Amino acid sequence: MPATFSIISLLKYEHMLIIEGEPGTRSPHAALRESVEKSTFLTFSTMSQDMIITFKGGKKVNAEFKGFTIETDQSEYAGGEGSAPEPFMLFLASIGTCAGIYVYSFCQSREIPTEGIRIVQSHFPKETGRGIGKIVLTIEVPPDFPEKYKDAVVNAANLCAVKKHIQDPPVFEVVTATTGN
Repeated sequence: MPATFSIISLLKYEHMLIIEGEPGTRSPHAALRESVEKSTFLTFSTMSQDMIITFKGGKKVNAEFKGFTIETDQSEYAGGEGSAPEPFMLFLASIGTCAGIYVYSFCQSREIPTEGIRIVQSHFPKETGRGIGKIVLTIEVPPDFPEKYKDAVVNAANLCAVKKHIQDPPVFEVVTATTGN
């Protein structure tokens, strides 16, 4: 059974995502890591398929990729219906959930229960007040979490491919193409 995470988004002056690991079937570390590394978002060899972005009315914009539809909408404040997360909210969630699967994998490979473990992702504004200048991931562990693994679980979270792509960003190119319907 794959790891599941619940996300609570508190968006106000300081943004925060709280990700809580749910108990699941224990998987050997190698098998879980292999499945994570083979995921379409982490392995370049499987990323040749195009993601299709479509407009669904109002301010709803969907992304279709590998059989999944990722729905987005804008908040009512921004003229949308608030029926789905905003794209930027999904971007922020991808950081914490990516770190989360590595934390989950780390714990499962050592048979450390994930109950009581969660990641609190806090966002701090740039000095200009526009945009995010710092993101802090705090891995909260219960009192019985093994002391010898506290630094190692941080190292596991730092393996997140989303974070690595932010730190070493790809080149973006936006072009137009005329198609014949």
